[in-house]
Amino acid sequence: MVRFLKSLLTIALVTSPFIFLFFYIDSNQEEQEEFDPKSQLVENTQKPFSGLLEEDSIQEDKVRIDEEGSRIETVRSLKKAAWIPPWDYQNALESLRNFESEFHSISPVTFQINNDGSLTQRIDPNLEDLKEIAQQREILLIPTISNFDSVMMKNIFDNEENTQRHINSILQVVNDYKYDGIDLDYEAMKKENRDDFLNFVQTLSKELKKEDKILSITVLPKWGEGVVYTGLNETREVQDWEILGKWADEVRIMAYDFTPVPSSKPGPIAPIEWVDKILEYAVKKIPKEKIWLGIHLYSYEWVIPTQESDTTDVRTNSYTYNVVKSQVLKHDYVNVQYSKEYSEGYAEYKCLGNYSCVLYYATPESVKTRKETARNYQINGVAYWRLGGEDELIR
Repeated sequence: MVRFLKSLLTIALVTSPFIFLFFYIDSNQEEQEEFDPKSQLVENTQKPFSGLLEEDSIQEDKVRIDEEGSRIETVRSLKKAAWIPPWDYQNALESLRNFESEFHSISPVTFQINNDGSLTQRIDPNLEDLKEIAQQREILLIPTISNFDSVMMKNIFDNEENTQRHINSILQVVNDYKYDGIDLDYEAMKKENRDDFLNFVQTLSKELKKEDKILSITVLPKWGEGVVYTGLNETREVQDWEILGKWADEVRIMAYDFTPVPSSKPGPIAPIEWVDKILEYAVKKIPKEKIWLGIHLYSYEWVIPTQESDTTDVRTNSYTYNVVKSQVLKHDYVNVQYSKEYSEGYAEYKCLGNYSCVLYYATPESVKTRKETARNYQINGVAYWRLGGEDELIR
């Protein structure tokens, strides 16, 4: 069986642009800060382990009218943004082409950081095909710089020359490629670099404003003072929401991965009560017009060994919605439910070999519920992770 699984994994890696993740680690600060979870666990849009809308205006609020034509309620509209992953760029591009409703902005994850503060391309920064769509539909193009290495960030912020090089590199790519701004997704930093990072943000913000460019900062979720988080505590401390809310034009909150990938026990990706707590805290720290709620469109499948399994390892896969719908939920033996408690889809089933699978996944209803929660807090918009394979989730 081990040889069979290894063969299966080898074939998947060769034939698919996506990567399976089979690992288990403790979710402590140091380990999490040394790897990129999005490169370790990447959506498999080909075949799951089992073998198995509403439209928003981006300009003005909607008004509900009663039968007599009287105004009865104003429904706050939400701007929409979405990230485009580098490993599935073409799929995401095709998805964008098929949208009838418009996005406010699109953020391809275009760059990663080098040890000296310079930038490396993850995808072609010219983005000619994406620019064409963006210009036709008046969508802002705000590429993302991603980093998950706290040691690298420390090397940059501990050295003034590296910090300035990093600022200059960002300004250069924004101007050279005529972007509308930049999004910083720095998910691993040491608390000793808190002031360095916040000063960097202030300086970069001032420079971008001179060019009338947008500074977006993507942050880890927080939901209160004195909370003991299960991982990346230092990064959360560095990401001071009050200060970031002062200097950033957008603060995108990644309100997902409540149950992290390394967890050996399955759990919801973003329980709705938790999302509510995040926004309740956020509006106290950040101006509402700058807040964007990150909404997940993906699923997590936990592959759990039984007594008959040939390993004790718990494995985790991630799938897009179209794979979940077309290759998992269609089977009669899959127990499909919708958790009202979490506002997420849930499924249990026997999977390949002697394993038991548990799946948590986004549904059109779960996305709608999170959008309604965002409206209740009167924030600016929602940002989807991610475009490509989302099917009808956000239509």
